[in-house]
Amino acid sequence: RALKICVRKSVNRNNLQAMEIVPVTDLLGQFGVAGSGPDVEIATDVANFVLNVCYCVRNVTHVLGCVPHLVECLKSDQECLQIAAAGALQSICMYEEGKDRVISCVGVAGVLALLHSQN
Repeated sequence: RALKICVRKSVNRNNLQAMEIVPVTDLLGQFGVAGSGPDVEIATDVANFVLNVCYCVRNVTHVLGCVPHLVECLKSDQECLQIAAAGALQSICMYEEGKDRVISCVGVAGVLALLHSQN
């Protein structure tokens, strides 16, 4: 939860550098579509981190590398991770560069698949 708390304040997220953002987003590649437990919590926290850092437009470029992992997280059987990933993708899509990346990673199909979910 520390990640989320750190970037909730605009002064914090506005002063982040790529070297502080990228290592965090790289965690999605390690913990992405995990079954359950701490791995899902970490992946969910990272997705929420991405959602928040995207409120500062210059940060969007630094999170584009994790878009394929966010798309994979949409396939998780863990609803909390699906929700966090969808929220992060929505934040990324607020900017043209992010929108293009999500489209190229077949993110739209991933979100549409969730619309057919029973949950």
